[in-house]
Amino acid sequence: MRTLWTTLLILIALALAPVASAATPETLATGCHQGQAEACADLGTQYQSGAGLEKDDRKAVAFYRQACAGKSARGCLNLAVMYYNGYGVSRDTVQAGVFYGHACDGKVGEGCLHLGEMYEERGDMEAVAATLYRRACDGQAVRGCMKLGVMYHDGRGVPQDKSTAMALYRQACEGQEVRACVMLGLHYRDGDGVRQSDDEAHKYFRKACNQGDAEVCHLDRELGRITR
Repeated sequence: MRTLWTTLLILIALALAPVASAATPETLATGCHQGQAEACADLGTQYQSGAGLEKDDRKAVAFYRQACAGKSARGCLNLAVMYYNGYGVSRDTVQAGVFYGHACDGKVGEGCLHLGEMYEERGDMEAVAATLYRRACDGQAVRGCMKLGVMYHDGRGVPQDKSTAMALYRQACEGQEVRACVMLGLHYRDGDGVRQSDDEAHKYFRKACNQGDAEVCHLDRELGRITR
């Protein structure tokens, strides 16, 4: 499971740096030297990905650190990912949390999401996790919407409210969070928090199935709705 999340974190970090692919390392280095924090972040991404120059995680960390110090929230997020996974630096989840926090404060939803996950894993900070998931959801990190929905469904960190949970699942599903679509299908299939409806269950199972979730395709077949 950690391998999956590691891959997702790397993809997220790289996806948040669209400028890096369009600028040369020399141009970015000049901009970074002149104090342009986003140029430092983009240069770090090029070193991390090996796009345009030799891959070097340690140099990526150095440029992400410089970017974060210059108030680049994206640089802080990428630096947190490096600390969390031990890429180019000794693994340090405390430092990862610090930099996820800086990214979150800089209105990068993914920073709030991953910090929320760290607090939720502690088991005794679920109210803090719920607040961070709300910030993630508001910041367009749709997995934060889904995770906040789970907390409302279970009454962890927030008062139990299954109607709110379903609304958050829908928001996440509409944002292409496949697991939220699956959860909606399950709730409609079982009548959990909503009126039972095989038609609605099918709709959400099919949506998840069409996005490549083979397991939920099987659930949909059990409803007898897929034409072979």
